[in-house]
Amino acid sequence: MTDFLQETLGSRGWVLLVLSLMVWGVFQAEKSRLGPRLFKFLPALVWVYFLPMLGTTVGLLPGSSPVYKDLQLYLLPAALLLLLATADLRSVRRLGLPAVLMFFAGSLGIFLGALASLSLLGPILPPQAWRGFGALAGSWIGGSANMVGLQAVFQTPPELFGRMVVVDTVVGYTWIGILIALASRQERIDRWLGADPSLLEDARERVEGLGGRKRSGLDLASAAGIAFLGLGVAPLCMALGRAMPEIQGRVNHFAWGILFISLLGVALSFTPVRRLGEKGGDQVGYVGIYLMLAGVGAQADLTSILGAPALVLAGVVWLAIHALVLLGAARLLRAPLFFLAVGSTANIGGPASAPLVATVYRPELAPVGLILAVLGNTVGYYLGFLTGEACRLVAGG
Repeated sequence: MTDFLQETLGSRGWVLLVLSLMVWGVFQAEKSRLGPRLFKFLPALVWVYFLPMLGTTVGLLPGSSPVYKDLQLYLLPAALLLLLATADLRSVRRLGLPAVLMFFAGSLGIFLGALASLSLLGPILPPQAWRGFGALAGSWIGGSANMVGLQAVFQTPPELFGRMVVVDTVVGYTWIGILIALASRQERIDRWLGADPSLLEDARERVEGLGGRKRSGLDLASAAGIAFLGLGVAPLCMALGRAMPEIQGRVNHFAWGILFISLLGVALSFTPVRRLGEKGGDQVGYVGIYLMLAGVGAQADLTSILGAPALVLAGVVWLAIHALVLLGAARLLRAPLFFLAVGSTANIGGPASAPLVATVYRPELAPVGLILAVLGNTVGYYLGFLTGEACRLVAGG
């Protein structure tokens, strides 16, 4: 049956069939009764990456295919534009200064942690480790969409990228677990921080009435708008990128194109285009990101992915510095532990984790986590790019 399908569809069609089937299967499994068990410790991001890698290992997928490059060149820009254009950035101003400052303190901690970790552990890290650090910085400032985008910009080798996925999962989710565990001690920690409890009441009043995105049915006009952004506007941005000069090998044509897409997407998020998110435009974007991630996974080598102890140690040092910066900011701002936990998770976990952590601490403040995650998803590409470039300088790349 497999041989028949490969002959009928051709090599490109077969690869697209298998990758899309795997992505669809992961999200169907996540919705099933077994989902809470299957995805408790390994989130969808990991499954979407590792299943195609296993498929290549057993011969179901080829280790190299033009499809993988096409996904990067065409699908990734379209997905990023859809995600940014449908983000509700206007709600950020409702949060108040402490929440936003704690988020950016977390981002600063990610930046400093990456440089310190690479400087201290550089001799035992893999060659070109800075490329992996740049990709992981995108994930730890906003989520997986930024990680996939920066993997393409920094040309992180698939094997190294796979190791960074391991670090993201093992270290990142361990840290989020610690933050959740600290929720039971937040009153004691708030006293140690000298926190001002009125900041929580102020945040509650600011986000009162805010909830999740309202969804409505997809109509033909909205579907056409989503297609126009992804298939028309995104390629135009990439064409403009190809017209720009490369900067000393540091900013290539692809990076220019993604930069234009990011700027345009943020601008469109303040226009009625944002409402395409209510029709599912953001969901289409996430599907594109995960298909791109599946294509990266199919190119990786399982044997090289499994051995990443030095990178895991680097991740621990990295997030330890992130935590120290957040603690210092919390003491300075007299911010309760809630803002530290949610600011950190909005960076490291993104939209999937920040609302959950906020709910564990203060259920009525769940919108704070969601809005900060939207902010992280938006600025993560820029801050991740800066972090990766700084890591390049530290590594002498």
